[in-house]
Amino acid sequence: MIERKVLIPTVISCFSLAISFTTFYLSHLRSAHIQIDSGEYIDIYYFTLDTLGITLQISIVNHGAQLATIRKLALLIQSPGSSEGYLLAPRWYQRIDQDGNFLYDYLPVPIAVASRQNVTKQVLFRSSLDRPKEFQLTKPGVYNMTVLGWITD
Repeated sequence: MIERKVLIPTVISCFSLAISFTTFYLSHLRSAHIQIDSGEYIDIYYFTLDTLGITLQISIVNHGAQLATIRKLALLIQSPGSSEGYLLAPRWYQRIDQDGNFLYDYLPVPIAVASRQNVTKQVLFRSSLDRPKEFQLTKPGVYNMTVLGWITD
């Protein structure tokens, strides 16, 4: 039988060791965990070639301990109650000048998000020039929009 003087410190030591292993895993070994959120304001417009454009501010947060790279982004638009949708690709990243106008920043490239960090981007999603009239937002109503990201960690 183990004495009480030895049992209590042994239990406390084992509990402390378990907490240390858990902390080490969460702070150094856990894989990337990406969350993509969008802002509540969007700009929807049509270009001269009848292509649909949507400007959306997105925030990408990495809750994990490893670096993650967003290889590709897309915006999926669906009519309510429909299983079919239309995929918009990012045309370029934008920035806003001091007058509130959107300016070209750079072409869409992979986005690296360090561990426990976030990245914010203003993205112009645009319909394909090959199929400009395939999907039009001309009717008033509610549309479901989902930001998709292809991730490598």
